[in-house]
Amino acid sequence: MNGDLVIIPGGMTSQLQVLDVVVNKPFKYHLRKRYTEWLLAESIVNGFKKCCISNAMDGSEDDVLLEEAEPGMPNQRK
Repeated sequence: MNGDLVIIPGGMTSQLQVLDVVVNKPFKYHLRKRYTEWLLAESIVNGFKKCCISNAMDGSEDDVLLEEAEPGMPNQRK
């Protein structure tokens, strides 16, 4: 591939690898932030649904809760 191995001395990344500082660092920051927000939101919502907990007090989401419960898990509501 005609590549050369170059060793970057510690503390020189900002001077020698400009793209790493300007593009990669902000990209990774925003990607991690959005992934963490998505993961927490999905985990919390799905965790409540698996436990058959809902905000709908009229029972309108009971069917949704039962369908999305993990297979093999006993139903908590009767």
